[in-house]
Amino acid sequence: RFSTAVIDAGFKPIDHNPAIFVHTTPRRTLLLYVNDMIITSDDYQFIDFVKKHLSDKFLIFDLNPLCYFLDLEVSSMPDCIYLS
Repeated sequence: RFSTAVIDAGFKPIDHNPAIFVHTTPRRTLLLYVNDMIITSDDYQFIDFVKKHLSDKFLIFDLNPLCYFLDLEVSSMPDCIYLS
C-alpha cells in the first residue's frame, strides 16, 4: 500500500535497494528512504507536496530536519549536506 502511494506521487524504486525511491526531473532529484521515512532534496516545495500526499493516506509525523541517520551526524547547508 505504501509503495503504491509513493509511486502515485511520481517516485520509482531504485534497482539496488527497494527501500529507496527517487523522483527525478531535469531540475531536481528527490530521495525517499522508506525504512526511516527520510525525504531529502533541495526542492522544499516538492518535499512539502510529498508530505501532504502521504499524510492524506497515512498518519505521519514530521520530526523536522535530519540530524542523525545510521550513526552518522547530518548537517545541512544551503549548498550541500555534510555527513560525519
